[in-house]
Amino acid sequence: MTPVTALNAGPRRLRAAGLSTSKTAYILDLAERVESGALSFRRLARASDAEVVEALTEVKGIGVWTAEMFMLFHQERPDVLSVGDLGIQLGAVDAFRVPRERVKPFLESRRAAWSPYGSLASLTLWHARHRALEGQRARG
Repeated sequence: MTPVTALNAGPRRLRAAGLSTSKTAYILDLAERVESGALSFRRLARASDAEVVEALTEVKGIGVWTAEMFMLFHQERPDVLSVGDLGIQLGAVDAFRVPRERVKPFLESRRAAWSPYGSLASLTLWHARHRALEGQRARG
């Protein structure tokens, strides 16, 4: 799907395809911004992390977590420590025995030490949590 296809489909057809009213509005807002040039993925490729987050969170339905996942998985940026990601938080709880209520400040305190490899830290913590859950299921 391209921005033009989404815009041409319009809200009725997108809803008929099974999208919620909110998701339809989000997709159309994103498509309009890309089609008008207000949001350029080429410009985002050259932008700083903060600029990417700022540009993407202007789109309805896109928050900081989504912007971070875009930078981590689509742009493959090396230094994205997604403190707001639950899997990463729980990975840190498991790996560092940090109390759940202190995990966000703990991760923030590690940001500088793990830079410029925040993405590696994010993925390692996420995979550690995923493997721990697989181990629990296998025992369980």
